[in-house]
This record gives sequence, structure tokens and C-alpha cells, in this order.
Amino acid sequence: MNNIAAKNGDNDELMNEINDLLYHVMVLCANQGLDWSDVERVLDERNEKIGNLKKFHEVDKNT
Repeated sequence: MNNIAAKNGDNDELMNEINDLLYHVMVLCANQGLDWSDVERVLDERNEKIGNLKKFHEVDKNT
């Protein structure tokens, strides 16, 4: 992923980079015969785990 897009606050460029990443992940899943619903299930299971919540913090975009 292009960290410069994130650091520079260019949300349009960042959205395009994230879409590229997701596209390639989905192609990899399809190539391996993995259903996207299985990936979503694992994400849901992780979100339900106690103690898995993390606090978000302000990112210093100047560093």
C-alpha cells in the first residue's frame, strides 16, 4: 500500500490504493478456492473475542 497517500492525507489516492489491495486479496482468495464469506466469518469471530478491542489513537502525520 502506498503510505505516501496516507501520510499526505490524500484520501482519493488512498482509496485507490486500498481498492488495489482488496482486489489482489480477492483474486488470491479466488485462486486458492477460498470463499470471501469464509474471510468475513473469521473477521466476525475475531471481533467477538473479548480483549480484542484496541483503542484508536491520533496518528501524527508529520512523522
